[in-house]
Order: sequence, then C-alpha cells, then structure tokens
Amino acid sequence: MLEESHKKARPCQPPQNKQQADEIEMDEIYTFVQNKEQRAVVWTAYCRRKKCVIAHVIGEGLKAAKQLYALVKEQRSHIDTIYTDGNSCYDVAFKQLQIPETHQIGKENTHLIESSNSSIRDNLARFMRKSKRHSKTFEMLNHTLTLFFTYKQFGLNAIAV
Repeated sequence: MLEESHKKARPCQPPQNKQQADEIEMDEIYTFVQNKEQRAVVWTAYCRRKKCVIAHVIGEGLKAAKQLYALVKEQRSHIDTIYTDGNSCYDVAFKQLQIPETHQIGKENTHLIESSNSSIRDNLARFMRKSKRHSKTFEMLNHTLTLFFTYKQFGLNAIAV
C-alpha cells in the first residue's frame, strides 16, 4: 500500500490550465559550512497549490533573492502572488527586477514555508539551532537539500537507485 501511494505522487510541474495561477511563499533558513564562522543562507520557495518546495538557492542578499525568483519563474510561469517575510532583500530585488506579480510582505502569509523550514530543522541535523553539526562544503549542502526535497515530494522510490 505504501508503494502505491508513492507511484501516485506527481512532480511539481507547471499548471496545465493557463487560468490556474500559483501562489508562492519565499523564506530563508540559516546553517553553517565548514565551521560556525561561515554562515550559509538557504533561500526556499514553496508553491501553495502543489504543496511543495519548488526551488532553493544557497547564497547571500539580493543576488540570491533574484536567483530564487528566476528559478521559480522557470518552474511556474503563471504566478499570482508572492508572499515573503520582512526581509528587505526580497522587496529590493523585486523592485529592481520589476516583477509583475503582487508581492505581499508579512509573517502571517508565510506559514507553509515556515512549516517546511521546521521540517528541515527536524530532519536534517545540520540545520538545528545550537548544533555542532555542519556541512563540509556548499556543494554537499546543496545535494543534501535536493535529496531532502525530492524525498519529501515523491517519497523513497523517487531516490532509490
């Protein structure tokens, strides 16, 4: 029965119906690479309609916010609204890019991405607060996140070799 549910899982693909717009939540989560002095910021985007993280970027500031937006637009061409917290990087990046989507700022609209971040902290030791664990390289951190999001979206059968 468990295997059947994994076979029915659908990937996060662009909406088939052009009228069906997506709502995206964006947020960032912090961890460390190599040591506690080298902080890594992971920027994630969550699609409300598909109920999954559709993109992530490891980086700092405006550049990472712009990269995340570009990745989201590759995945979802028809976006109605983007919800973010009060991080000013989003607002500045979106104004520089002159995005056509509505941008709403406020923690009250980012509950799903915050829940996803909590799941990351619960399942990946390197994201726990006050932890001694960390990634050895940015590449390994990226591979770990890709594997985690794939598993959360499709289940174990999607990553089995």
